[in-house]
Amino acid sequence: MNKNSTKYQVESSPAIKASTASYDENYILSKAGILNVYGNCTIEEIEKATRQQPDCGITLIQFARRFKVEEELLIMLNGSVIKAFPNCSLAVSLNGYGAFDDLGFLEYLTDVSDLRISGFGEVDLEPINKYCRLKHLAIGGNNCRIEQITNHDSIESLFIFEKIKDIELIGRMKPLKKLTISKMTLKNLDFLKDLIALKELHFVLGGTKNLEALPAIGRIELLSFAAVKQLRMEHLKPINEMSSLKKIKFDRLPHLLNLNWLNHKDVEIVVTHCKNYRKDLSR
Repeated sequence: MNKNSTKYQVESSPAIKASTASYDENYILSKAGILNVYGNCTIEEIEKATRQQPDCGITLIQFARRFKVEEELLIMLNGSVIKAFPNCSLAVSLNGYGAFDDLGFLEYLTDVSDLRISGFGEVDLEPINKYCRLKHLAIGGNNCRIEQITNHDSIESLFIFEKIKDIELIGRMKPLKKLTISKMTLKNLDFLKDLIALKELHFVLGGTKNLEALPAIGRIELLSFAAVKQLRMEHLKPINEMSSLKKIKFDRLPHLLNLNWLNHKDVEIVVTHCKNYRKDLSR
């Protein structure tokens, strides 16, 4: 049996086999709804995948190796998968090792509403504006820029990670309701003040110690910090001035000792894996 085949991958590993809902020569569909595409699937394979979908449906499409992707495959994925599962995400890596080197393929995936891009260097984002109406976008990588999509007015949720060179332009994206910033160190949050519709703000593995602008950003109802290790309780005090806040999540903050500094008594608070936190000494 060819060790590079999908059949070998599934049948030689009890763990992979147990987590697989369906597979054929050119794809593996996990029970988590992740459709890994290894080659140009036939219409029969696409129909098999959608027929043998897990209970959660198909939640994510990603291309598992580099190969020449035929237009027919993209058209089938758009019509038989993305239209059938409108919440399905599409993940692509533009680092020279993935199936695509640019976003021109979006011409055949016009119904994609949730796109995840991992890039290397500057990525031409104009095909997003030309072919798609995204609701959710995740983008990051080494020295990516977002200027081209700051006027894409259908994007409601943005996840940015690693080295975005022009992160200060996010303030132009006024329809944003949810923003997640990951693996980035920021001087302050002043550039977010124009996001008047923002309701959720999340920081993961990075962020800033200067949170003075928080009360002036949108109408934030949900705020979270995960593994933002430099944060101390004195940095968090501007949270007390946030008038729309309904819920805060603190996760893996080593310097969070208690909540005595927090004045919000009617806000739901979730604290997880903060090793020095003492609930019995809080509030």
